[in-house]
Parts: sequence; C-alpha cells; structure tokens
Amino acid sequence: MAGHYATTDDSILSVMLCETTSLHLIFQDEPSSTDFVQQHAMIYVAAIVIPEVLGYVSISQSSIFERDGSSRPESRLNPGGRLVLGTFATSRQQIQNTAWLSSVLPGFMTPEALYVPNESPRVVREPIWVRYDLNDHRYWTEGWQAIVTMRSATKGDGKLQVSAFPEFPFDDFIRQYDNPWLMRAMISVQSRMMSARRLGELADEVIVQSNRNSDIAAAFCVKAYLILGQHGPWLTVNALIDSFAPRMVVDSQSTDVDIRWAVSLLYVKALLEQKYGHRDKARRTFEECARSPFLRFAPMLATKTISACQQIALTALADEDRDGAVEWFTRGVEQSLAAIHDLLRFVPPFPLYVLPEISQVIGLGAQCNGALIALRQKGISPMIWDLMKCDISSQVQGERLTSWALRQQLQLVVKSKTQVADA
Repeated sequence: MAGHYATTDDSILSVMLCETTSLHLIFQDEPSSTDFVQQHAMIYVAAIVIPEVLGYVSISQSSIFERDGSSRPESRLNPGGRLVLGTFATSRQQIQNTAWLSSVLPGFMTPEALYVPNESPRVVREPIWVRYDLNDHRYWTEGWQAIVTMRSATKGDGKLQVSAFPEFPFDDFIRQYDNPWLMRAMISVQSRMMSARRLGELADEVIVQSNRNSDIAAAFCVKAYLILGQHGPWLTVNALIDSFAPRMVVDSQSTDVDIRWAVSLLYVKALLEQKYGHRDKARRTFEECARSPFLRFAPMLATKTISACQQIALTALADEDRDGAVEWFTRGVEQSLAAIHDLLRFVPPFPLYVLPEISQVIGLGAQCNGALIALRQKGISPMIWDLMKCDISSQVQGERLTSWALRQQLQLVVKSKTQVADA
C-alpha cells in the first residue's frame, strides 16, 4: 500500500520498495490539496513491479526525514535494491528544490532517474512515463513525478544468498566476485543502474577500490560500452583500451570468470576500433574474440564469439573474399551448435536468464546459416536476410564502400610513388 505524506513543502510523497527496474506506474487520480489526502485514506498511486515487490512502506513524516533508525524504508533494501519516491508538487519550484531531495535520501541511496508523465494522469489513466536525467531541471515540472533511487552496491552490508542453481557454476556470483552485488547494480542489463552517468561513476569507483580481476574487468567493460555510445576522441578511447589490455589475456591460469570478461572486453574493443575506422585492428581483435574458449565459462558467452564471426565474415564479403566469408559464417553456425550441445548436459530448471540468452545464440547461428545459404546461391539475396529478420546486407554494403575507398586511396598512393620514381 502506498503512503502519502504532506512533507514540509506541502508536496505529496509516496514510497515503494522494489528489487527490479521493470516499473509501471498508474496514477488513478490527482489530489486537489494536501487536506484532501489527509482526509481520505485512498490509494492514489498503484505500481506494478515484476518480478518482485517488497511492498509499499507506511512511514511517518518524521521518519522519512530521520537521519538514523531502522524505520527508514531503505534499510530494508539490499545493495542494488531500489526506492521509488512518487511525488506530487503544485509548483515547479518545489520539485527543483534539490535540498528537499537530499534531505530525504541518505548517503548510500543514489538518485538514478526522474520519470515524468507525458500527459496528466487526470486526463489519461495510463500515461506514458518518460525517463530523464535527474540533473536536467528542465523536466522538473508541477504535478506527478517518480524519482527512482538505488541503494549503493559498494556501501551496502547485505549478504547475497547462495545461488539456487549450484549445478550451474556460472551462476555462482559469490565465488566469482569480491562484491557479488555488482551483478545487480552494474553488470546485469536488466537490473543495473539506469543513469549512464551514475553507472560510469560506479564503474570508476570499482576500478579504484577493488582488488579482484573480475570486478575490475567488469567495470572496464561497462566503461567501454558507455564510451562506445559517445563521440570522444580516439586518444581517450585508446587510453581506455590500454588500461584494460592485460585483462583480455586468456591462458591456462585464467579462471572461468576471467575468460568471461576477456571475451567481452575483446568484443567491445573490436567494436571501438571499428567505430573509429581502425578496420584492420578491429578484424584482428574480432578474430581473437571468435577463437576464445567461451565454453570454459558458459554457452551463453557464444553471443560475443558468434557476433565476432559475423563481423569478420562481413569484412571478407566487403573485400570480395567469398571463401573467407564462408569460413567465418560456418564457424558461427558451429559455435551456436556447440553452445546448444553444452547446455544439454544440464538439467532444467535453468537460471532465469539462461534460455533467453541461448535464444540469442540460436538466432545468431541462424543468421550465419542464412548467410551460407545466400552465398551458395552465388550472391546475397535480400529475401534471405528478410526471412532471417537480419538486415546484414546494408552492413555489407557499408563495408564494401569502405573497402572501395581504401583501395582507391592505396591506388593513388601507388600511383604517386610511381610518378615520383619515374621523375
């Protein structure tokens, strides 16, 4: 049940604890005044959280501003858990008061995002909730908003439960990481910090504070993907790559989780090199990734190695190297089959994330298989790609144009050198 409170600035506050990010808010009405809320014990905020809700918390106005005490709602959260504050303000100035927000949250709760409805819940029963960065005050408006916060994964003292799937070694986060709570707050796409800025800050904190390779490698991988979505200079990108280069090495001393992060770092390194035009470097890195012993960690890791196989095959197609494309598309199919075969040695039920990720492995293998069919037909048939729901033809065309431009440049260089020699 949601609790509504008339806070010191007369805004309305509701509190909900949850352990996931899949949040769907339904505001059934808007309070006309704080007096109305105080006089009517009605639920104005209904929230559905999947898969787990710890429950709505009823707390007094004094306890939410209290600095200490077990009555604080966030004390019930484990690291990586979330506290959602639903607020209603009658003016923009009330919401923009950052002092008010800081007075509500203790130091180990990190504000992640602000959700604002695209239309008034008074007009639309289920408006679309748009997520914004909390630092962007342009979106702090009067009316309803929801502030999502996360309990710090590095300052928490909760104890993670032992894996419910001991037969799956890749699910043993307590063994793999010094701080297994990072799995929730930083690593898992489904549950990690929503704010890219806050996620980057968490990764930086882990790199500085942690002593274990897996924790640090995971943080570097997060930073690499964040920078992949930006447009910074290559010098900055290359410096980041150099900083995690030792963690991409796979040898006989590497643990299973070391291999997991080596493969992921190789893949994102290749993507960065590809984005910044270092085509030959990217191909070599993709090849190193594709040849990695992914099964030493888990069959799901094949999503990276098969994707690497695809990228190498596309480059070969762009260079009009049909045999090279066949080789790498074939390797992609073989890795997909190897991953499926490896999974069959386990007995259901599987951890929740396993089968969705294996479906991606199968899908990537199917794309490679479709490419082999197309090549057997002496060309890339757009119909094949459409049937496979795979728009690779445009990627091949882009690579082909890049290759053509490179060949033209090389011809010009050769021509100019010849002319100089003749002179």
